[in-house]
Amino acid sequence: MVFQYYPDTDMLYIKLADGISTESEEVASGIVLDFDEH
Repeated sequence: MVFQYYPDTDMLYIKLADGISTESEEVASGIVLDFDEH
């Protein structure tokens, strides 16, 4: 698990597993989830 914070954009990135994103969905204003093929 990896946490990265970008203060210049006030963005928090949380990576739960290795892999390539195949789909993204904005679940709330400013919150985007990336999904892999599984």
